[in-house]
Amino acid sequence: MSLWFAAVLGLAPAAPVSSDAEAGAMVLQWDAPATCPDASAVLADAVALLRDPSPQRPLRARGEVSRGDGGFAVALSITTDGGEGSRRMEAAGCDELARMVALVLALAIDPRAAEAEVETDPAPEPGPPPQPEPVPVPALEPAAEPSAAPEPRRDPTPTSFVAPRRRPLRALVIQLGAGPGFFALPAASALLTFGLAYVQPWVRAEFALQYWTPTTTQSPVNALVGGRFQLFVASLRGCFAPSFGRVELPVCAVVDAGALFGRGTGPLQPPGTAAAPWVGFGGGPAVIVRLGPARRWGLWARVEGVGVPLRPNFETTPSGRLWRAPAGALRAAAGVELRFGVGARETPGRP
Repeated sequence: MSLWFAAVLGLAPAAPVSSDAEAGAMVLQWDAPATCPDASAVLADAVALLRDPSPQRPLRARGEVSRGDGGFAVALSITTDGGEGSRRMEAAGCDELARMVALVLALAIDPRAAEAEVETDPAPEPGPPPQPEPVPVPALEPAAEPSAAPEPRRDPTPTSFVAPRRRPLRALVIQLGAGPGFFALPAASALLTFGLAYVQPWVRAEFALQYWTPTTTQSPVNALVGGRFQLFVASLRGCFAPSFGRVELPVCAVVDAGALFGRGTGPLQPPGTAAAPWVGFGGGPAVIVRLGPARRWGLWARVEGVGVPLRPNFETTPSGRLWRAPAGALRAAAGVELRFGVGARETPGRP
């Protein structure tokens, strides 16, 4: 039994080995089988291809090597100060795959690294020229010319790669979210929001629709008279939106315009509906965390306060004032967003 168990263990594939390495401003996280070169060897090959052996441009890369039926494959993602890129490459051997990764890393730092010559095998030295064969005639045949040296054999590794095209920084965004709202209605309410945004470096512009779910109140002078209120709002936001890797921290100014709807309730209140304009000015901070290799999806959260210069007033007859809107409102929301269009795709690299 022990021998059979040991044989089974011997057939199990070796687990990938993780290694990290740094060279100047270059950082590589490398997950690969134990038989493959480690992160230090890959970075050393990349630095050797650079014209400047001490690169100052920051680069962070992650490579995950897997073994397939036809050889090895790597999923490589690269982040520099100019953007992010990702690609997948395959090779028959892990050493060859590591050299390809090193060349892509060098190109991401300095595209001139593609001009580096590929090492070639030295041409075989020509042997001594053959001596002429003696012939049974007085005159000798002229010696044959030595054969020309064969062309040097080139390494099959491609001499250059086109690096992955950096993703454009502009994007169109769809947002969905929900959260609590305070002071715009007689009691705390739940709000639902749907929004569209246009994003480019440091700037974000948004248009959003909000619905505040109904709340109720009673007349301060007659408990048999009440009202049910709900709010519809359209919002325009302009944001200063610095980005730190996958995290964005927008700070936004907002203008709201909408309508506040009230309906009478209670046994002494005749049925009827009234509406009043609702306008607000304010702003607040937000945070967005982008997810996934392409960073299409994101999670966001926001807190905003607005002042309300027009305070709608609702009255009943004969009880008088039923409720008057406060001079401000506070809301918070969280949800998901999806990026698409001009800023969500990336053209992979090619040999």
